[in-house]
Amino acid sequence: MKYKIGFLFVGLIICFLLIVPSLALTADEYFEFASSKYLEGNTKAALNDLNRALKLEPDHDGASALKGIILQERATESVPLEKVLSSPPIVKEKTPPKKKALAKKRKAAPPIIIERIVEKIIEKRVLVPPVTAAKVEKMDDVQFSAGVFAAVLIPLLLILLYKIIKALVDAKFVRCRECGTWSRKDNEFCKKCNIRIKAAEFTPEQKLWLSKFGWKKSPFSLNVMTDTYAGNKKELSIIMEKLNTLSGHVLILGGLGSGKTTLLQWLERHLRNKFETIYLVRPPATPEEIIDLISATISKKANHTRRYSVYEFRNICRKHNRNILLLLDETHELNEKLEQFIRILGDLHNVFFVMAGLPQTRELLKHDLPALFDRIVESLMLNALSREETKELIKKRIENASGIGFGPFTAAAIDKIHDLGYGIPRRILKICDWIVTVAVRQNKISIDAPDVVAYDEEMKHMKPHHIEKHESAAPENKESK
Repeated sequence: MKYKIGFLFVGLIICFLLIVPSLALTADEYFEFASSKYLEGNTKAALNDLNRALKLEPDHDGASALKGIILQERATESVPLEKVLSSPPIVKEKTPPKKKALAKKRKAAPPIIIERIVEKIIEKRVLVPPVTAAKVEKMDDVQFSAGVFAAVLIPLLLILLYKIIKALVDAKFVRCRECGTWSRKDNEFCKKCNIRIKAAEFTPEQKLWLSKFGWKKSPFSLNVMTDTYAGNKKELSIIMEKLNTLSGHVLILGGLGSGKTTLLQWLERHLRNKFETIYLVRPPATPEEIIDLISATISKKANHTRRYSVYEFRNICRKHNRNILLLLDETHELNEKLEQFIRILGDLHNVFFVMAGLPQTRELLKHDLPALFDRIVESLMLNALSREETKELIKKRIENASGIGFGPFTAAAIDKIHDLGYGIPRRILKICDWIVTVAVRQNKISIDAPDVVAYDEEMKHMKPHHIEKHESAAPENKESK
C-alpha cells in the first residue's frame, strides 16, 4: 500500500509541474500589468512585475525603460511621472548649504528625456496585444483539458507500472513472512531464517475445501510461525525481564516439539530494536563460524568474510554501540572447544545469550561445562500447553491462514486434540493437519471429537512399541498438575 501512495504522490508532482507552466504569464503580459500599476501610482508592485518580465526576457525594451524610470524616481524622491509632466515649470529656490552636496548626487533626468522614454513605452504598449482577465483567472480550454488529462492519466500509468514491476518480481521472488527477506521462488527455505517459503501446490479438491473457510493455505504445517506462538506466558515474561535489565544469560529447557525454536525466533524478531539479534539453529563446529556470523551482522554485509582472531573479535564486540544477543538452539550439542569461546564472549559487557536445549541440557552443562553453567542467571522449563492455550494456538494458526475463529473444529474436537496431544505444540499441529487432510478427502465441513479419535486409532496401528512406551511417560499438562 505504501508503494502505491508513493507512486501516486510522484504522479501528482509531475502533473503539477506540467500544469503550472501553462498558467505562467509572458514577459509582455508582465510589462502590461507593470505599466497599469505604475500609472495608478503603485510603483512597488510595478517594479515586481518588471523584474518578472526581465527574468523571462532580459532584453525587453519596455520593461528595461520603465524600470529605469521607477528607479530614477526613487533616487530623486520625485512625484509620479504623470504629475511631473503636467506640473508647471519648477522655479529654483535657494538650496541650503547642507543640501547642496546631497543634491549633486541626485541628478534628475531632463524632462525631454523622460518624455522620450514615455513615448517609447507607449509605442511598445501599442505593439503588445491586450491581456484579458479571462487568461489570468482561467486557463485556455485546450491547456485546461490537457492538464486534467495528465492529472488523471499519469497516476494511472504509474500504478500500472507498479503492478507490472510487482508482477515481474513476484514471478521470480518471494518474500519471507517472518524476516521479510526476498528469496528466489525455487528456493524451498528462506536463506536468512530457514523458514519454508515455497508455496504449497493444492489440488482443485483441496482449494475448494479450503475456500469454504476462507483459508489461503494449510494452517497446521510444522513451519515455525512466530506470530502464532502460544503458551508459557509466565516463562516468556521472566526471559524478557532478564533481557531488559541485562541481567545475564538464560537457559530454556523443553522436550521435543515443546516450542523452544519458536520462542527463540520470536525473541529474535521482537528484540531487534533493543539488541543486535543473531539466531543460531545449532552450535557451529568451530568458533570461527560464530565470529563470521556476528561480524557480518555487525557490519551489515551478508558476504563479510574477513577472519578475526578471538582477541580481535572481543575488541570489535566491546566497541560496538549496541548490545548483542545470541540465540543458540540445540545447546545440548555444545562441545568443550566451542564452550570456551562462548564463555569468553559471554564475559563481555554487551554480549548476552539465550540458549535452548532438551531437559538434560542443564545437568550436562552443570557436570561437563561448569564454567558456562555458572554464568547462567535463569533456567526455565517450558510446560505443556493448557486447554485454553491449545485453543489459542489453533485459533492463531487458522487466523494466520486468513480464516476466522476455529473454522470447522467444534469445541469437543479441540478438547480431544488437547488430550491426545498432551499439550505439546508440535504434536497438536500434527493431529490437526492429519484431521484436516481426512476432512478434505471426505469433504466434511465439520470436525468433531469422533474425527479426532479416528486419528488416535490410526496411530495405534502405525506406531512401534517403543513410541507407545515413550508417550505413556509423556509429561502431564498444567491442568493435571
